[in-house]
Amino acid sequence: MRVARASLLPVEGVEKRKRPGDDDVKKRTMIDLFSSKWLSVAALKQVEQATGLEYKKGKFSNAEATLINAAVQRFLVQHEMTFDEFKELFFQRRGHRRLQDFFVTCAQELAGRPVIHVYHYLRRQYHPGNWQGRWSAEKDDQLKRLFVLHGPKWEVIGEQLGRFHVSCKDRYRIIRQRFNSGRWQDEEVVRLRDAILAWRSLSEKPDCAVWAWIAERVETRSWMQCLVKYTGSLEAHMRRNPNCESFKKPLKWTDQEDLILIHKIYDLVVEDESEIEWSRLLDESWNHWSPVCLSRRWMLLRRRVYRERYLDMDTILETLMRSIKPLSPDKISQREEIDVQI
Repeated sequence: MRVARASLLPVEGVEKRKRPGDDDVKKRTMIDLFSSKWLSVAALKQVEQATGLEYKKGKFSNAEATLINAAVQRFLVQHEMTFDEFKELFFQRRGHRRLQDFFVTCAQELAGRPVIHVYHYLRRQYHPGNWQGRWSAEKDDQLKRLFVLHGPKWEVIGEQLGRFHVSCKDRYRIIRQRFNSGRWQDEEVVRLRDAILAWRSLSEKPDCAVWAWIAERVETRSWMQCLVKYTGSLEAHMRRNPNCESFKKPLKWTDQEDLILIHKIYDLVVEDESEIEWSRLLDESWNHWSPVCLSRRWMLLRRRVYRERYLDMDTILETLMRSIKPLSPDKISQREEIDVQI
């Protein structure tokens, strides 16, 4: 059950704070280390270990996407090239080598993103086969036939299907066996919980992917379904009680927890939630929610602010902080809790 709330009017006159990335010296250092030449993943890890600095990981933010799109437009103008010609060059054999200087320029503007990450981001964004919608039963059958013919040559399979090769690989992992779909049965959740506990108790982990191992023991669900179910709800239950006998009971957020979440995000000084690494918000004193639950709760909270999509992060955060008053410990247990869909 979701409780309807009136939209909060945004706080006016919020001053923009200085972001961690605004430090010119650190920005220059990050560019020199990670964004000035093409480094492999192994080489990037070596640089991190040697310097103690971490390059930026995770989803590209809206601000980064805007900078990259602007860089592409400048490149087209400078080289008198159309966007279709740019994409054709991009996806030619060894085309990434012809555009290497361009990728370096983009990475330097993002100040800390490795060149290879910028390349893969653009490749996924511009590949014509990456925006083909849902997989049909006919396409699934065709994918399985092509795998029999070619094996795991995903570039070849993707070209014949007109799909991005990574999408083909991910889809095949899901359909190579037939699994249940829809709502999880209680016995399936119990098997998932038991498999996770069994994995954790192993002194020597087997040489295979953890979710593939777990899915084999659940039997009726794919590794991706197991991962989504765990991160979406079961993890939060297991943080409270590893055996999570009460996994059917909805988890609830209190105002106090909402306020903690808002303050933790405020302390990160980010411009967009796409910059947040949700797993880093957890600590021993506040360890009840999974990273996915934190992300979902934040999206629900920000929607309380009127026209939030047009506001900057600091205004949204300060509006929410002023709307939720901290409760004393003796009153926390008395307030009405708010259900959250998990």
